Amino acid sequence: MAAAGDAWEGFNVCDMDSSQSYNGSLVTQDLKAGIIRFTVDRLKAIITALNDECGTVISKTAKKQELIDRIAQQLDEWKLSGNVDKWTKAKGILEQVRLHGT
Repeated sequence: MAAAGDAWEGFNVCDMDSSQSYNGSLVTQDLKAGIIRFTVDRLKAIITALNDECGTVISKTAKKQELIDRIAQQLDEWKLSGNVDKWTKAKGILEQVRLHGT
């Protein structure tokens, strides 16, 4: 099961009582900070890709902070359920959008 441990790299769960937790999210401060840096257009590109590739149904109609929260919530759900496949796809999507914008 070592491969599953490697898949969660970049998703170190924050202590929910620490000042580093973000709005009750399990997503790390570093990962959250990375998502926050994206423009609204890039956040929408992430959501579109998550919807297409991971079967999510995340709405793209919202203010920037709501889009960030929706992405973080979905990542949290996959972490809590141990869904390595979708987390791995999501990491690829985030990297693709970070590097190429789409």
